[in-house]
Amino acid sequence: MNAEEASLLWNRKDDVEQAGGHAAHRQLALKHLKLKTVIKESHCSPVHHLVFNYTDEGMQNLFATVGHEQATVYDDLHMGDFIAVVVKFTNQKTEYADGGELHTCTWLGGQHSTPHPHGDALLAVAGADHNISVISIVEARVIALLQGHTRDVVDMSACANKPGLVVSLAKDGNARVWDVPQQLCMSSYNTDASCLAVSPNGAFFVTGSKKGALHSYQIATRQQQPVPSSSDRKPQAALGSIEREQLNMECSSSGRHTETIDCMQFLCHNRLATKSVDGRMCVWDMAAWKQLSSWKGEDGRHAADLGAHQTEHISAWVTQQGMCMCTTLQMGSA
Repeated sequence: MNAEEASLLWNRKDDVEQAGGHAAHRQLALKHLKLKTVIKESHCSPVHHLVFNYTDEGMQNLFATVGHEQATVYDDLHMGDFIAVVVKFTNQKTEYADGGELHTCTWLGGQHSTPHPHGDALLAVAGADHNISVISIVEARVIALLQGHTRDVVDMSACANKPGLVVSLAKDGNARVWDVPQQLCMSSYNTDASCLAVSPNGAFFVTGSKKGALHSYQIATRQQQPVPSSSDRKPQAALGSIEREQLNMECSSSGRHTETIDCMQFLCHNRLATKSVDGRMCVWDMAAWKQLSSWKGEDGRHAADLGAHQTEHISAWVTQQGMCMCTTLQMGSA
């Protein structure tokens, strides 16, 4: 923590007391958001995905973006006064992979699985070449290549409680559970999913379908086998199992998804936020098996993407018109 961040945190304590508590302070902060930094990436193409590193405690100042053939890792330690570029990766063709456009990325958590004395952060990126490249931020290079998908990889998810585990989804609906250190595919399952999210405890993942349905897949792994060392090896599948269960949670007929679910993310207190292509947003209580809230943007302000902090009570979404909209999330509602 630098001096500026320590000073801001100290001032925040006073602001919280003056506002009348954390809930009131969050509402007040959202009303006074201001633009501090604008980044123009060199690929001059749409940014497909942006994700903060919530998997590594102490490295939550890092965030990554993917767009065109480029993945970039930034350091936001200085509270937005300036953004430092840490690593820039271009997915070029090599003897190991075809390269091409990147669609998605996720942080894997490398603090406890690295030989580096001061720790590391691992970023998985994937897209059109069907492979998943795992980048070491310390070494600034690809340290693992996960091979097995036969179509574009469109979504990935991981969690802090299961370092080294990542679930990927391809354009053809094939979902795979990976052991990254072993470069091993533990399970493979054909689905009708359009997006997915791994639970905070890593015990299951949830998918959203093209028909607006939610499904849960329990992850159970058996003892893993050594990975062949040849460069043209294929990952071993069916070393674990995935049991599918449709989530028939309580919700009103007018509040459920009826279109393709294209984005989802777990929130704190075992809640799941989902978004469909028609702009409908839903928050689900995964423990009580019920819907907490559902809404759509007014005046055509449909959400184009969704983001939330897994330990805080604030979520945000970006509309198709480029507007950023925020809301606070309470225990019983959103």
